[in-house]
Amino acid sequence: MRKVALHGSYFGYNFGDTLLCALFCHWIKSAAEAQVVLPLANRRNATLIDADYRGIVRFLSCTDLVFCGGGYFGDSGKNSLRWSIRNFFRHFLIAELAMLMRKDIYILGTGAGPLSSKFLRGRLRRLVNYSKFVIVRDEESENFLRQIGVTRPVAVDIDAATYMTRDILGSPNGTSTPTAAGLPHAERQKRVLVHLTNFGSPQWNAMADVLVEFFRSNSSERPVFITDSLSRTRRSTAQDKALDQLRQLIPESDQFSYSGNPIELCNLIDEVDLVITNKLHVGIVGVTLGKQIISLPQHVKTPRFYKQLGLSSVCITENQPEGLAQLLQIWKSGNLDRASLPPRTNRYLETLRAQLGSG
Repeated sequence: MRKVALHGSYFGYNFGDTLLCALFCHWIKSAAEAQVVLPLANRRNATLIDADYRGIVRFLSCTDLVFCGGGYFGDSGKNSLRWSIRNFFRHFLIAELAMLMRKDIYILGTGAGPLSSKFLRGRLRRLVNYSKFVIVRDEESENFLRQIGVTRPVAVDIDAATYMTRDILGSPNGTSTPTAAGLPHAERQKRVLVHLTNFGSPQWNAMADVLVEFFRSNSSERPVFITDSLSRTRRSTAQDKALDQLRQLIPESDQFSYSGNPIELCNLIDEVDLVITNKLHVGIVGVTLGKQIISLPQHVKTPRFYKQLGLSSVCITENQPEGLAQLLQIWKSGNLDRASLPPRTNRYLETLRAQLGSG
């Protein structure tokens, strides 16, 4: 049976990265009679992603390497030499080995740029020019690749998580139930998912004050405070501290601590009415499941997604506490903009079928 290597940002337990790897693993198996190998993942992530094998030895016998969605071909523009070295060993060394062994490489759904390191820009240019098929998730990524000297055709689509279908959630009838995510059922109350990871930042206390005032003034809305990542060392993270602080400020609330399983969090998002988040994929899954969103981005990649959908009005890049207060009132009045994803062909799955199905 054909063996296909799948590579993404599977080095921790971050919701968006694990979800993207799991989606592509599912699509590869749907596209071809193939077993999926994660070259550098640990045992737990291999299980969460539903891969068949892991490890470099298994990778050596793979015919293909798929780089799946994620932002690992870019940085914040402020990253250190240490970060660049780590990024090379995590994401570029496996590409160098695949090219040396003349494996077919596909880059599907990644973001690209900015990259502070001139060395990494050169490695990325070589990788993209070598690859058999390339789809990036936004125009900014394509423009960055052109700027660093990529000459081959590059297709542009949208983030792969927007192609997630409800069968992934494990709900045969296309709906989830309150018990699936553990939320107590309450008639007449709307659920507002709150996900603020930047505990300790200058704006965090001001945003917490906005939330306290809103929920105290609106008893028909109940907050659900969440985290979307799990520390590999089991140490308390900024997200954990944010959740604890918000729970103390607003005791009449529900809490969800991420276990590492992305499907559990997808099911929770499917149960709420509004999603407030400063992370990319919590918002993307919310949009995909038809939820209204308030985005408070921390990274340059996040506004790109909302711009693609014509939803920049719900993505606050400046004066976030004031913007959050305004959008909460707009949502309360029923006038918050909502994305509607039209029926589309999953270009990532179709590409995998075309490239792997005939092999």
